[in-house]
Amino acid sequence: MKIHTTQFGEIDVADESVMTFEKGIPGFEEFKEYALIPADASESSPFFSCSRRHPPN
Repeated sequence: MKIHTTQFGEIDVADESVMTFEKGIPGFEEFKEYALIPADASESSPFFSCSRRHPPN
């Protein structure tokens, strides 16, 4: 799926990279779904960014 982020622009994210927090995360309770985005295109880095997938309803 494609998501739009401020930092990375529009990117393609695998469904298995999406995490759901049923109660949100502290300070962002209205946002439930987040995508893990690799820090580099080759995905060889151990670091990731966590970006919300959808705006709240």
